Amino acid sequence: MAFPDSQATDCSTRADYRDNLMTIEIKAELAETGPVYICHGATGDQHHILKVMPADDSPWANQQVSRYDDGEQMLPIDVVPAADEYQTFLPEGAEFKIHCPASGTDADLKLWLRSEFTAVPYGIDLHLGDYRRVIAGSKPPAGFPQLGEPVVAEITVGSFYISGKLLAAVDVEWLLDGELVQTVPTEGTGKSTVSISGIGLGEHTITASVYSEYDDSKTTHDFKINVISESPWKDATVEINGKRVPVDQPIWLPRGKSDNKVKLTAPLFAGKAVQVNAVDSDGLNIEANPAFGQDVPLDDITGVAEWTLTQDEAKSGQLKLVFLTTVVTPTLELDCRVMSDNLADEADVKIDGVAVPAGGNWFIRDKAQTVTLTPKSGSPLAGLPVTLACTIKSGLDVANVVSAPDFDSEQTSYSWAVTGKTKSGTFQLSLAGKGMTTPINLAISKLVSSNLADEVEVKIGGQSVPSGGSVFFRGQAKDVELIPKSGSPIAGYPIALARTATSPLLPTDLSSEPAFEAPNTTHNWRVTGANNKSGIFQLQLTAQGMTTVNVTANKLLSSNLADEVEVKIGGVAVPAGGNWFIRDKSQTVTLTPKSGSPLAGLPVTLACTIKDGLDVDNVVSAPGFGSEQTTYSWSVSGKTKSGTFQLSLAGKGMTTPINLAISKLVSSNLADEATPLLNGKVISDTGATFAGGGKNKR
Repeated sequence: MAFPDSQATDCSTRADYRDNLMTIEIKAELAETGPVYICHGATGDQHHILKVMPADDSPWANQQVSRYDDGEQMLPIDVVPAADEYQTFLPEGAEFKIHCPASGTDADLKLWLRSEFTAVPYGIDLHLGDYRRVIAGSKPPAGFPQLGEPVVAEITVGSFYISGKLLAAVDVEWLLDGELVQTVPTEGTGKSTVSISGIGLGEHTITASVYSEYDDSKTTHDFKINVISESPWKDATVEINGKRVPVDQPIWLPRGKSDNKVKLTAPLFAGKAVQVNAVDSDGLNIEANPAFGQDVPLDDITGVAEWTLTQDEAKSGQLKLVFLTTVVTPTLELDCRVMSDNLADEADVKIDGVAVPAGGNWFIRDKAQTVTLTPKSGSPLAGLPVTLACTIKSGLDVANVVSAPDFDSEQTSYSWAVTGKTKSGTFQLSLAGKGMTTPINLAISKLVSSNLADEVEVKIGGQSVPSGGSVFFRGQAKDVELIPKSGSPIAGYPIALARTATSPLLPTDLSSEPAFEAPNTTHNWRVTGANNKSGIFQLQLTAQGMTTVNVTANKLLSSNLADEVEVKIGGVAVPAGGNWFIRDKSQTVTLTPKSGSPLAGLPVTLACTIKDGLDVDNVVSAPGFGSEQTTYSWSVSGKTKSGTFQLSLAGKGMTTPINLAISKLVSSNLADEATPLLNGKVISDTGATFAGGGKNKR
């Protein structure tokens, strides 16, 4: 910012602010020119006027001067005259009108001036922002605070030029009787709130001071207080609709009613006039009878007076009732929350951040969940005591569900950590606002163990699962279901069925309806194995927050026993013509699972069907015929008679048994089985004679 000639190489700026007028004087004796502060929204009739005056010895005086556009920045403001429009640089100054739009961001700008000669342009620093501030609102402290109580005051800082624009991050100096106490920047809402403790008895002034760079000035607002040691209202009581209410806490006042009764009892002021005023910051349109601001005499003896409050519309909000009398300067103030008598109209409830479902919430033992109550938009509920209660519905003792803070204790933080323990069952949570008639009764909650096995029994095909797992047959669906144990509320909890398989069986060889891995609340699945493979697989039942139930060593088998085993008698495969049995000589029938077959452990039965010449008791087995066996070895013997019989083996649950070729039972004495003949005749006991050279027929 230098002039080209030696007579004016230094300069300074002095800003003179009168309403919207800014004057900048250029002086030769100083080196720096301070910035000029301009404001968003200073436009139209409230535009800025920048007046630049030459120093007394400046060669620019009385010459033509204009604004110069250096081409390096696009000014977000309008300046009149425009660039390159000259005017005479009179000793009393050259004027430029500056219009700043309301929108836009803060910026540091440069306004360049140049003379009609080829002098180096002169730059003026402009800072664009909200530099002219007003105190747009205030919230006074209690006029007569008690000694030892903190005094809270609040102001709202806004833009001078833009109505309704509230300014954040503006330092507000708070002073007590002229001495700085705190500097509290404004929040995003433009509010600066101070709390001052330790104020002594008597009258004091709290001052909020806001600095404006625009005109280097401070805007102040004073709050007058009188600190007293004891309230003259300390013995006064107030009743709302016949119920005594605490005067030092927020109280509930039913909304939309024409007959809210307010009763004041103040024996100290018996026979004196009292009036009640309303501070209605939420536009509740409440009227009083007797009217607000009207003197009402207290009863000469009891010191009682009554008012009826009426509200035509059911609107919620805050209302401050202020009782005052000319006898003393302190007032009695009631913080009233005009609200519905139904807490649900004023607040929403969530458990662990989620709205409560119609079917209620699930609680896992020893895992806390947070119950929160959030006032609805526009509701003045905050600060009104609310109680959380618990009612046991089934399976639990009172001590099994606890809360921090405790159930049934009045709270204003509206957050409770609820935990269940030891048992499973159901309970119901409810929230009640102090003085309200209708609480919020939440849907019934269920408390379950973190171990799913504590809550359910697994059944497959309608039967309890044996320790060795269940048997499935290829291509045949079988139901897997969970049965709640006695007293368990697990029905409806999302549970998924998963599976793994042991080679050669693959997980994809198994299918389910509903699908594997997808949680469902019916707790029933139809599981089907492949048509062409046998093997071992495992089932897992999973539920969020719970220990998995594993059903291991399940078998997938063919329904045809011959697909799974080989049969031998006496260690040799059964011939096509069947086996020979000698009376009283046992032979071992063995059944051996084929490679990869998981048959082992499945009960198999050996049966015998008499075909010819025998009685049922002529063929016996150890273990006995018809008995289920898992050792797969039978000692079979015949006796007394000769004949034929057929052995068959059937696997439990299988549809196709193994029918062995028909066996023959004969005596160990060939004579029991055949008669020798000689020339067609029976040989006598003495034998037969053979003639030499002759031929005998047998």
